[in-house]
Amino acid sequence: MKPDDHDPNPTDAGTAYLLEAAGVCRGGTHKGPSGDAMVCRPDLGLFAAIRGSAGWNMSMLPSRLLAVVLETLAGPRPTLLPSEVLPETPDWLVVFDATRPHRDHVNAFGFGVGSLYERSEDDGRWHRCAELVHDDMWAMPRLPRLLAGCEAVHQALVLLALRGIKDFEPIASCVVALFDHTLTVAHVGNGRAYRLRDGTLVALTRDHLLFETLVESGQLSREDAAQHPLYALRPLTRILGHGDSSGLEVTEVAVRGGDVLLLCSAGLHTAIEDAAIASVVAGPGTLEARCEALVAAAQAVRPADDVTAVLVEVG
Repeated sequence: MKPDDHDPNPTDAGTAYLLEAAGVCRGGTHKGPSGDAMVCRPDLGLFAAIRGSAGWNMSMLPSRLLAVVLETLAGPRPTLLPSEVLPETPDWLVVFDATRPHRDHVNAFGFGVGSLYERSEDDGRWHRCAELVHDDMWAMPRLPRLLAGCEAVHQALVLLALRGIKDFEPIASCVVALFDHTLTVAHVGNGRAYRLRDGTLVALTRDHLLFETLVESGQLSREDAAQHPLYALRPLTRILGHGDSSGLEVTEVAVRGGDVLLLCSAGLHTAIEDAAIASVVAGPGTLEARCEALVAAAQAVRPADDVTAVLVEVG
């Protein structure tokens, strides 16, 4: 199904939304924790499906970090500490304790009060890595504030990658939906958003795939691309945590009462066809039951894959 490129009026939903939502984020059968994360906050009008790299503990950091920064920036303004002050006992939102040694002797990372911290085995103390949430962000409207947060996470991940931390990989892809005065979808990589309306499922995002770019630019035919030895690996042209900028593609989307929005990681749409996805999304059952059915169907095909599915129904 092709992206909806010709929405005539992206603001026809008005300024208020009644939302019901559910989400499932489940790790595959691989060893180690899931690399995926999700945000499902109908009270904030904020939803996200984030795909990291599955594996050992450090692979969890990028996706969890982006999720918690998004929730922080979409919610009430927190009380932030001055950059020169370190909290003695912060209320950590995420902490990752290593199960095996790292090359730079970092044995934990945490996020709290707007910053990413690391704890070193050398002195056992927490040290600030990066400030990701700044007071001046609250001078921005919510959408620019969230995009600025994504960029801050991107830059922090780039710096961590340059340090060569063992088991660390940047985020592969993410898709974020913000219901404010309009619905805005931002994505990078192959995280996808779909809209179900009147029984028809339409893709709202276009995957940032290398071979799609080469075909669209005329450098390769679709037949030649399909024969390339790397085609099945679906290499991406944009990911969060690598490159000069986050590369997020931002789109306003028209929604109306009765629409159902699906956000999902690549673990879903690379395992089952759009027609099968549409059948489940349009089917009976609660939103949570339909999310469970989508994840189960994908992991029946590829048990090792992490899968995330978030469904949002517009009232």
